[in-house]
Amino acid sequence: MKSIFREEDIIARLGGDEFVVMTPGLCKNSAKQRMENSRDILTLEMEDHSWPVGFSIGVVYCDPLVSSLDDVLLAADSLMYEVKKSGKSGIRFKCLD
Repeated sequence: MKSIFREEDIIARLGGDEFVVMTPGLCKNSAKQRMENSRDILTLEMEDHSWPVGFSIGVVYCDPLVSSLDDVLLAADSLMYEVKKSGKSGIRFKCLD
């Protein structure tokens, strides 16, 4: 994942198979494109190794001066579970106001 994202992006493992990526300073469209590209790159990497791994991704856009980290993580986690329930290997997006 470090090779996919920028040096200023923050990548953290929450536990198990859950990760958080924070992309400060990216506009909504750039963040969306970056997450879609990263999912595609990671999927190809899994296929190259014949690993049966999919990616359920929840993406939250927010103003860091208004949103609490707990609220952002809760929203992203909820989106991720929506993807898992709908068949996995997808991305859901939400904007927190």
